Amino acid sequence: MPFMLRSTTALLLTSALLCFTACGKDDPVRVSVKLAALPAQQIEKAVLTVSKVYLWPQERGSTEVVLRDAPLTVDLLALGNNPMALVKDVDVPPGTYGQLRLRASGGFVQLKEGSGSRVYATSSTYEGLPAGLQVDRMLNLANPNDAPWTVDFGEDVGEHLTLDEGEKTFLVDFDIARSFKTHDPLGNDPRLSPVMKGLEAGATSSLRVMIRLREGLSLPSLGEKQLGAASVILVNVGGGRTPKAVTATGEAGVFEATFRNLRPGEYTVELEGPDARHLLTDWASPESVYVGENREDTVRFTVTGHS
Repeated sequence: MPFMLRSTTALLLTSALLCFTACGKDDPVRVSVKLAALPAQQIEKAVLTVSKVYLWPQERGSTEVVLRDAPLTVDLLALGNNPMALVKDVDVPPGTYGQLRLRASGGFVQLKEGSGSRVYATSSTYEGLPAGLQVDRMLNLANPNDAPWTVDFGEDVGEHLTLDEGEKTFLVDFDIARSFKTHDPLGNDPRLSPVMKGLEAGATSSLRVMIRLREGLSLPSLGEKQLGAASVILVNVGGGRTPKAVTATGEAGVFEATFRNLRPGEYTVELEGPDARHLLTDWASPESVYVGENREDTVRFTVTGHS
């Protein structure tokens, strides 16, 4: 009897362990998708209504996995370095997927042209248009053969998206400048053909800009308190400019601005003083910097005067 009891107990423990291991492989993966935007110098406004976000299967014959199908209207230029949630904590079957895709139902872009601006919209009755804003020309959202918009993950994630266990958060950068096409050799309407870069949120980077007044510097019209009204402007490779006001660090005469959720790569940093006066520093402004992957880099400037 004792032998049978021990054997039965061992069998039950073994079965429970096998079940736990096997069942764990089938547990859903919790997926979130955040959207950020790279601003463009000539575009004053860019609004888009995302109608669907989904994962396209890797294997032919498999079904897509819808992450969101409720329309969401997004003011892209308002995002900057503060991504918004397109998808939040959706349970997805584990496995390997081919692509992350988006579809949109409407949008408009307001573009600087000369001393004024022009508005391009998918419809004059598009619900995202501010009241009283006149549409100058139609905007085409459709890709050839109504193809969906695909997020390019490059080498950050690999050729396919592998969802194995736990939680996954993807960050999607919408490059406004490269996405809006105004010139067509065939004379077709301008189109919005999104250029979107994706990466896992854990692989994003940040840049900290430190500014201090040179010791003994006398600037009658730009005292220490006024330096707190200065701005740091981060410029991406596409020319998009993201301004950020500096904040006091607690150390006398030292201020900082931190840009988060950045894609690793080349940027340019500019400093601008109060009343749009440029600050003179010990480093060149604009200053080119490289932001490394999944880390916080720091740039330090000492103010030596102003123009």
